[in-house]
Amino acid sequence: MLNKTTFTEFESLAKQSTTIGIYQEIAGDNLTPIGVFLALGKLTQNATLLESTPATGKQARYSYLGLEPLALLTLKNKPNALSQLRKFYQQHRCAIQHPQSGFLGGIVGFIAYDAVRQFENIPNRHQDLEALPDFAFTSYRTNITFDHVTNKIVISRKVVVEKDLTHTFTKAMAKLQQLIELFYQAPTQPLAALQPKFPLSTEVSTEISDEEYCQLVNQAKEYIKNGDIFQVVLSRKFTKKLTASPFSVYRALRMVSPAPYLFYLDRKDYVITGASPEKLISVTKQEVSSFPIAGTRPRSANQEINEQLAIELLQDEKELAEHVMLVDLARNDLGKTCEPGSVSVKSFKQVQQYSHVMHITSEVIGKLQPHHDALDALAAAFPAGTLSGAPKIRAMEIIDELEQSKRGAYGGVICFIDYQGHLNSCITIRTAVIKEGLATVRTGSGIVFDSIPEQEAQETHHKARSILAAIDLAEGGLS
Repeated sequence: MLNKTTFTEFESLAKQSTTIGIYQEIAGDNLTPIGVFLALGKLTQNATLLESTPATGKQARYSYLGLEPLALLTLKNKPNALSQLRKFYQQHRCAIQHPQSGFLGGIVGFIAYDAVRQFENIPNRHQDLEALPDFAFTSYRTNITFDHVTNKIVISRKVVVEKDLTHTFTKAMAKLQQLIELFYQAPTQPLAALQPKFPLSTEVSTEISDEEYCQLVNQAKEYIKNGDIFQVVLSRKFTKKLTASPFSVYRALRMVSPAPYLFYLDRKDYVITGASPEKLISVTKQEVSSFPIAGTRPRSANQEINEQLAIELLQDEKELAEHVMLVDLARNDLGKTCEPGSVSVKSFKQVQQYSHVMHITSEVIGKLQPHHDALDALAAAFPAGTLSGAPKIRAMEIIDELEQSKRGAYGGVICFIDYQGHLNSCITIRTAVIKEGLATVRTGSGIVFDSIPEQEAQETHHKARSILAAIDLAEGGLS
């Protein structure tokens, strides 16, 4: 039998909290996150969709769709932003009684790379051309969790407890049922929106040329030779005009570049969508986990060639040195908030295959100290060493000096915290920020002592390839 909140459970929860999460389960074997999103039409304005396809190619257990924003926290150049985020989370927690471990609600959003200035004294010399917030988190009234193992969907809804519990409960459950009925209607998106738009724009603009990027690499190598840093990640942005809908780009991206972290954040003035391979941290109960990625090769369509490339990658002294350095940095970041002696490397130097590239990956874990919470652990690891460098602060100073514009979302995190205080986050890479008909994609490469500038410039192209291919596919039509 499929479960739902009973009045007895509702009555019990009402004694604990003035805000309650009610839920109903339905069979999900004939419904997909994309299909439900399209069927709900205007209800998906300002929605968030999170999905996952691990490197194995199999779909991960849960997908999540947040609808009907109740509250939005947007912070830009604000002092004590982390404290404000923690307060926002506490204000929007609610009591819910459901055995499922997947994300059933909480807050979800992003932290831009440039928010690092909340935590460290980093120069700030660039204009803010994208004009994104430093922090932007949403609490949703309705949360839909797709369990791909049990083929169930859990629809939960926040309810404010009123004096008449029976009336409150009956009205709230009726609202849930009305929403569920919409899942089965035909998509409200007009067919024309899925047809090719002509003429298609194939032109991609870069803020600096390959030659100019190579010059920056050489400047970074001088800092390395002088002992300022061991490694730094230099990025540049690619821009492309967009006529397809942002959600079409997301649909194309999940086909072109399945990844452990797929996300679509629709906000009033912009959309952030991407397919990130890299976790920053997760916190489950007291276990903190980080997943540093460094070392890249482009993938081939030929499996034998891929196997040879993987062997070469693990024999590349430059790539291995960079990876080990960033694993050490992850251990140091976790050590700031974890119990002494609890930080360890769970897996080391594994090659993971993704749609267009392969990477060397490791996993670092630790046990969170009792006086720290998930947000403390996130702040201690932010931004990722794999997107900044080592030592981290000096690397970020050099990034501000050498790069041509603010990073915005790139190198920050997409993040959620559930009602139980569990956190998951991914680094905002392989991502497009879509605003006013323009898609902006930023990619970078890790520069070390023996970097070859032309190869590093080419790596930025390799990393941009999947998201630009998805944009081209969306422009060509998905009908």
